[in-house]
This record gives sequence, C-alpha cells and structure tokens, in this order.
Amino acid sequence: MFGDIGHMLMAIPWLIYFKVDVWAWIVVFFMGYCGLIYGEFLGLAVGIWNSCYQIPIIAVGEETARAIIKADCVYPIGIDPIWKVA
Repeated sequence: MFGDIGHMLMAIPWLIYFKVDVWAWIVVFFMGYCGLIYGEFLGLAVGIWNSCYQIPIIAVGEETARAIIKADCVYPIGIDPIWKVA
C-alpha cells in the first residue's frame, strides 16, 4: 500500500462499504500516518513547512557544493520536504 494521505482518504469509503475487520483500519491508519511523515498526498509532495537546508546553486562543471543547514530549525512532524530532491 502507498504511504500517503490521499490513498488513505480513498481507502476509508471502501472500508466502510465492505465492513472490514479492525486490522484493515489499522493498516489504513498507518498508511495515512506514513503519508503525514513523508508529507505526501497522492504521491505529490505537500510543502507544509520550509526546508532546513539551503542548497546553493552551482554552475555546470563546478564541484558539488555542500548544503547549508539553518540553525535552530525544527520540523513539527515528519521529515525534511527536500528529501525528494536527494
């Protein structure tokens, strides 16, 4: 199953319609929980908060520059939204 919020919202009506056991509700709950941590909705990044990393723009042919981490930056929940660029 995909770990995102959108697929969780699409699975809930199916759970209600087919009156499934509690194990399926648990799976769908954690599917949405993982989506919240990853910050995804239907496979697309949801930029709820800004990244703590500042990536410098480099010219072609130069060596790779290191990312700068902002001081005292904390995310309320989840991981850095720039992880998809990695």
